Formats: sequence, C-alpha cells, structure tokens
Amino acid sequence: MPRALLSAFMLFVYNVIAQTQNVSPEHPKPPPKAEIPSLMERETLTDHWFGAGSLLEERGVSFSCELTHEALANVSGGIRRGTASEGLLDFGMTLDLEKMSGWKDGTFHANGLWIYGVSPTAKYVGDLQGVSNIDAWDTVRLDEIWYQHEFWGKRISLRLGQLAADKEFAVSEYSGLFLNGAFGWPAFIAANAATPAYPLSTFGARLRTDLPNSFYAQAAVFDGDPGDQQINNHGTHWNLNSRDGLFSIFEVGWAGAPKIAGMELPGAYKLGVWNHTDSFADQLHDQEGGSLADPSTTGNERLHEGNYGVYGLLDQMVFREKATDSDDVQGLGVFFKAGSASEDRNLVSLQLSGGIHYEGLFPGRNQDCCGLAVTRVEVGDHVRLFDCDANFYNETGAPLRGNETTVEMTYQLVISPWWTVQPDLQWVFHPGASSATGDALVIGVRSKIVF
Repeated sequence: MPRALLSAFMLFVYNVIAQTQNVSPEHPKPPPKAEIPSLMERETLTDHWFGAGSLLEERGVSFSCELTHEALANVSGGIRRGTASEGLLDFGMTLDLEKMSGWKDGTFHANGLWIYGVSPTAKYVGDLQGVSNIDAWDTVRLDEIWYQHEFWGKRISLRLGQLAADKEFAVSEYSGLFLNGAFGWPAFIAANAATPAYPLSTFGARLRTDLPNSFYAQAAVFDGDPGDQQINNHGTHWNLNSRDGLFSIFEVGWAGAPKIAGMELPGAYKLGVWNHTDSFADQLHDQEGGSLADPSTTGNERLHEGNYGVYGLLDQMVFREKATDSDDVQGLGVFFKAGSASEDRNLVSLQLSGGIHYEGLFPGRNQDCCGLAVTRVEVGDHVRLFDCDANFYNETGAPLRGNETTVEMTYQLVISPWWTVQPDLQWVFHPGASSATGDALVIGVRSKIVF
C-alpha cells in the first residue's frame, strides 16, 4: 500500500513538472495572461473599445472615433479681439470584406463628422487661408462612404462613392502637424473652385496604381459642385446634373527612404494638376470687356470655360538621430508646397508654403513634435486691377489686395498614445490679402483624444 501511494505521488509530481515545462503534448503550458495596460499606456482611451475592438478587427470590422477640440484667441489686429472655441468629432467604420465574407480585396468605409463651435477666421481674424483646419459650419454630417477594390496583387485600387479629394491628393505628412488650413488642402484650389474637401465631399471615383521603385500615380474625378455648407449641411444633399461640371485631379509621386551617409531618410515628392469644367467669372472684365468697377457696367461678368492649376510638394527628412533603428524616426524633416492657378478667373493665383518639423527634439520626449512654417498666397493681377479701378471710379484710396502671409509655430505634446495637447501661435500679415486689416496675432491650444 505505501509503495502504491508512493508511486501515485511520484506520478502526480511528474505530471505537474511535465505540465510546467510543457514536455507533454497532451498537457501544454497555458499561455500567460496578457497584461492590461494602464490608462496612460493604452493606445486608445477605451483600450480598443474595452477589448471588443480587437475581436471585431479579427472578424473584419473596425471602428474609429477621434475628438479634436481647440481654443484660439486673436489678441491683436484682425477684425476684432476675441477667443473662439471649436471642435470636431470624427467617427467611422471600416469593413474588411474578405475577413467578413470571403469577398477578396474589397473594403467598405463610412465616416461622419460632428462639427461645433465659433469660427476664429470669420469672427475675429478675417484671413483667406484659415487659422484652423477644422473650421466649418456647425452640424453633424456624412463625410465619406465608399467601396474600394484592389487588383493585380493590391498594386491597383479603385475607390467609388462619396469622396473627399483632400484625403489623398496634395497631402504633405510634415505639414499635417500645423493648424492653419493652408497647410492642408491648398488655398489656390480651395479659394478658387468648388471642390470636395473638408468639410464637403461628393460622388466620385479614384484610381491608384503603385509602380516599381516606390513610384505611384493616382487620378480622380468628382461631381463639380459639392454644395454649400449650409444647404448641404448634413452631407446627404445630392444634386447631380451636367450644369455642375466635373472636378478632376491627377497626381504622380515617389515615396521612399534612400540611404544617405548611412542613414535611411524617408521622403516623398509629388506633382499634380487639377481641372474644373464649369464656367468661371472674370475677376475684372464684364461681357463687353469693360471694368466691373465702372458704374456703367452691366454687372455681367465675362465667363471663362473651365479652370485649372498645377502644384508640387515635397517631404524630406534631412537628419535622423538613430540611423540603425527603422522604427525610430526622431529627427528633422522639411516640407515645401507650391501651386498656381490662372489669374483672370481666380482670387488666389499663387501659393507658397514651407517649414521644418522635428520629432523628439528634447531628451525623454521622443514622440513630441514641434515645427515652424510659413505660408503665403498672392491674389491675381485681375483682382488688383479691379481694386485700382474701384479707387478711380469711387475717388477713394483704399488699399489694394495683394498677399497674405502666415507664420506658425507649434509644439505637439504627447501625453499618452491616445492624447495629445498642442500649443500654437500664428502671425497673420495682411489678413484677407489687404493692409486694410491689421496684422493678427493668434494664440491657442488644441487637444486631440483617440477613443
């Protein structure tokens, strides 16, 4: 009996050791429990929707929600002094149809926007370029809803639905740090033609192909009139007709990370052209060739068929702190963006933007980003000549519209992976491209939370 008990005990000890060391295939070692990250270490505030998000992503469903809120104060110049508070909640859903149903290479996406608050540009600054890139009419609206299919080993993709051109065209990674609207969708397009860009989108199609050696080409065509923000205030006012014309845009580029002096320095270079087939009014002449400022004019502008422009931009890292770590991109980057449009039918004929961007400037703050940037727009000759004529006929000496320049300094502080706080300062010279409005000094702070 003791021998039987001893044998049973030894067998029990052997099984315990075997399970602990995972030597028996029949009794594998249980996986260790995953550590739950602390609140400030999470990637998102809700930790991927309290764990449900990861399970849904495995099944092809992913949700996103991001809140941006800011307060910007005009402390000098502009229209008047004052503080504007505004915000944007961007919420969306993306479906991987292959994971969900076996439909290969198909993706569905939809997202909406909740925009609220006071416009700092309209109420206090009066600038052309917009001191905030989230400034828009207060509403809840549908932003994008599209289906995308990929071909030829995912090297070609076709996207169809309600689209926004500024999500994929004329995009600079480094300039995305800044708050001023001109560093996003360029003013020489936004101020001149009705285009599908924040907060408006419209029906369209986009085709993209990834070419060898890190080159790519993409083109898109859209309905030429996304509507007015107040009329199409929910993003669901669709009025497709031939009178709106078509807006099209084409872009080619290269994006890679060549080795220079032993360091991989990521960069991107892009060239684009855009065209709108609608009719556009001359900024100076009426149908008879006279000045629109002449009291005897009929007031009927000379119409031009179509509108067009070109642009180019670059992003380039010029210094990298750790050359051997491909995941660490601390260092200095620069960007430059330029674009022009015809002067006779457009308010803005030229835009030049550029700046520097540094990630991890201070020790222990490796993910923080800071930057300094400048953007300048020039109004066309026909706009200035109209102002000259208006002074002549009205016997006034009002300042002529010429250019507007904004200098922006900003620092993005990463509090946690899901929360950033960004103090910002902007000097706006000649708001509205006119010296009639005093130079504005705008200070503020933006907070962004990823749920």
